[in-house]
Amino acid sequence: MSLIAYLAIAVLIAVVLWTVGPITARIVGGLGVLVCLAALATGGSASWISALMLSVLLWLLGHILTAYKKRTWRSRLAQAIVARTPLLRMLDPLSRRGPTRRTPRRLTPRRAVRRPRTPRARTRMPPGSPQGAEVGDFELWEREIAADRHDQRRAQSPGEDS
Repeated sequence: MSLIAYLAIAVLIAVVLWTVGPITARIVGGLGVLVCLAALATGGSASWISALMLSVLLWLLGHILTAYKKRTWRSRLAQAIVARTPLLRMLDPLSRRGPTRRTPRRLTPRRAVRRPRTPRARTRMPPGSPQGAEVGDFELWEREIAADRHDQRRAQSPGEDS
């Protein structure tokens, strides 16, 4: 075979690995982790620990390739592992890149006046309360129940009203 044929085979292998490699690595790695954990739980030998580590690395490699390809992480666990491990942090595909292609639009204009938000539970005042009094939701609810009970008692005893 010629050099061009070897180069064509290498490019074909690279394209196939780029297209189906990440999902295959994630699936095979995840299944390998499950098999290794089951074997270790049933009393397997110490060689299963090395198989477990290789399965975890294959799963992580699949997530890193997916992150390079899609510019987003598919697993928060993989993102945390890569972000918190010093040697893997250099491989993080999203840490050194600039803004993504889809930049979010601002919901409010830059010059918009922002009013301070007050807590909703402290702004309502029951009818008949003093002007400066602030009452919470629970206290309003208790007052409504007490008023309903008072109305029911008045309805049950019609002879007491004059």
